[in-house]
Amino acid sequence: MTEIRNETRGTSVIVNVLDVLRCFTVERPVVGVTEIAEQVGLHKSSVSRILATLEQERVVDRDEETRKYRLGVGLIAIAGPLLANLDVRQVAYPILEDLREATGETAVLNIWDGSESISVEQLPST
Repeated sequence: MTEIRNETRGTSVIVNVLDVLRCFTVERPVVGVTEIAEQVGLHKSSVSRILATLEQERVVDRDEETRKYRLGVGLIAIAGPLLANLDVRQVAYPILEDLREATGETAVLNIWDGSESISVEQLPST
């Protein structure tokens, strides 16, 4: 069953595009075609075509000097509706739990509103 899923997964253009986008991380915000191709297991020409299309849609930007790519502002337009309705407390809760367990201390989520910090979630220490 796993083999069938992997075969199906590998042939999906959408999955390939998502795999390419997942190559951009906080640690590696700028990535080249060769690096992406090696990471996702696609041919460089396939990765180049995907990136060219993403660049047209402003989902990625290419640095003309290095010829490497970074995520573009078009991605914000796609994520905008999600971000507008995102419950930050719900997203942060598992992270706060992990932090509390790792430190044995109270974990607090504060939001800065420009002039002061507001606590929106608190998990007391054990």
